[in-house]
Amino acid sequence: MGFTMYSIEVMLKLFGIHVPRIIYSSELQPKYTSNALVAELTRKVDSTRYLSGTGARNYFESTPFIEAGVEVFWQHFTHPIYSQPYGAFEPNLSAFDILFNCGIAKSRILLQMALEETSI
Repeated sequence: MGFTMYSIEVMLKLFGIHVPRIIYSSELQPKYTSNALVAELTRKVDSTRYLSGTGARNYFESTPFIEAGVEVFWQHFTHPIYSQPYGAFEPNLSAFDILFNCGIAKSRILLQMALEETSI
């Protein structure tokens, strides 16, 4: 298992997030790239809905999703603000940032509060 997947599994456990199974895109033998790839993978796991972060709006193409019958939802995440050691608060960093700056217990609380304030 590579470092990235190991890191994801560690974060899921630390933040108390249960995921029944992680499916690697390579298991699904995709044919496409870019937005068409995401639409294809969404359909291959029998889903008709896709939740995307707002940063993808800069390059998002809706055609592959429409053709695949996939409805796209845009996440509106309310970022928790916490103390960082250097200067003003910098949002949208890695989950490691909140974990290392706040510890496990406080990170769980802050993220849960943020999710309760977040609309999809």
